[in-house]
Amino acid sequence: MTKRTLCVSAGLAVATACLLLVGCATTTKTVQQPVQTPEEARRDTAKQYYSIGAGYFGSGDTAAAAKNLKRALEYDSTYYDVYLMLGTVYQRTNDAKSAEADYRRAIAVSPRQAKAYQSLGDMLLTAGRDTEALATYKDGLAHDSSNADLYNGVADVYLKWNRKTSADSVYKQAIARFPDELSVVWNWTDFLFRQKRYAEAAASIEPLAAKYPKLPEVRNKLADAYAGMGKFDKAVAQLETLLTLDPGNSSTLLRLGAAYQKVGRLKDASQAYDTLIARDTTQPLPYRFKAEVLIAQNNNTGAEPLLRRVFKLDPHDMIAVADMGDVCLNRAESLVGKNLADVQTSVLDEAIELCNEAKGYYERASSDPDVRDYATAKLAYVDRFLKSLKLERSVR
Repeated sequence: MTKRTLCVSAGLAVATACLLLVGCATTTKTVQQPVQTPEEARRDTAKQYYSIGAGYFGSGDTAAAAKNLKRALEYDSTYYDVYLMLGTVYQRTNDAKSAEADYRRAIAVSPRQAKAYQSLGDMLLTAGRDTEALATYKDGLAHDSSNADLYNGVADVYLKWNRKTSADSVYKQAIARFPDELSVVWNWTDFLFRQKRYAEAAASIEPLAAKYPKLPEVRNKLADAYAGMGKFDKAVAQLETLLTLDPGNSSTLLRLGAAYQKVGRLKDASQAYDTLIARDTTQPLPYRFKAEVLIAQNNNTGAEPLLRRVFKLDPHDMIAVADMGDVCLNRAESLVGKNLADVQTSVLDEAIELCNEAKGYYERASSDPDVRDYATAKLAYVDRFLKSLKLERSVR
C-alpha cells in the first residue's frame, strides 16, 4: 500500500468516526419537556391533594380527607370537585353548616354543573327546608336541564307538600326527556304505585323491559305492575323469565308461587313452595303459602302442621293465625254438612269445639291492621254458624 493510500484511508477512518459520534450525539439528545406555567403546576398539585383526600374519604377517615381537600384549595380555589367532596365530607360528619357553605361555593365557581345543586337540594329537603330545596333544584334546572335527579328532587318536594298534580307534571316532563333513565322511571312508577295507577306504571316500564330484557329490576317492577292490574298471567310470564335468568333466586320463586296461586295453577304453586322448603327449612313464608294452597284444595288436615310450623318460626304472622282459623272452620263445616238434624251429637260437639277454636284464632288475627277486616268478617260468620250448632245441640 502506498503512502498516499494510507493517508486517504486514515482520512476516511477519521471521517467515519466523526459521523458515528455525530449520530450518537443525535440519538441521545434529551428532548426538553414544555415548561409548566405556574397556574398549571398549582393545578397539578391541587389534583394530587384532591386524590389523596378522596382516598382518605373512601377509607372512612373524614378528618384526613378534609385536611387534604383544604390543601387542594390552597393551590386552586376554583376547584369544583373539591368543594363538592368537602360538602359530602361535612354531611358525613353532621356538620350541615359547613356542608351547605361548600355546596354553595361549588355552585359559585361552576354554576352550570348540576351535581352541587342536587346535593344541596337533597340536604335542605332532608333538613325540612323544603322551600329552599325547591328553589335550589329549580335553579339547577335553569342552568342544566339535563340532570334527571333535579327533576326527581322537584317532584319529591311537591309530594311532600301533597301536591300530586304538580309532581305528576314534573315526572311527565322528566319521562319525556329521559325515557331510558332508570332513576326517573323508578320514581315515576313508585309515584304511580302509591296512587294505584298500575296500568300507567306498566306502560312506562314495558319499553325498558324490551330494551333491557335481562335486567332483573325492570322485570320485577313490571311483574308488580301487572299484579296490581290483576293481570297475574302476565306477572307469571315476567317471573318465569326472571327465574330462567337466575334459577337459584328464592325471592323470585316465592313470588312466582304466589302468582301461580292467583291464576289457579295450584300444583305449580305447591311445587315452588316445596322447592323453597327443601332449600331452607327456617323460612316461614313457603310453609304458610303451601298451607294456603292445601286449604284451597280442601286439604285442611295437611295445612294444619304447616301452619303450626309457621307459628314456631314467626309467632307474629297474623295471616297464618287467620289461616288456622279457616282450617278449624272448614273442618267444622265439613263435619256437619248441610243438614244438622242428621248429625250425631258427638260430631256436633266436635264441630262446636272447632268453631270455638276458629273464633280464638280470628280474634288474635283481628289485632293486626292488615288482617283485621278479614278476621272480623269471619268472626261474624263463625258466630252465626256457632249459634245454629248450639241451637241444634240444645234440643238433643
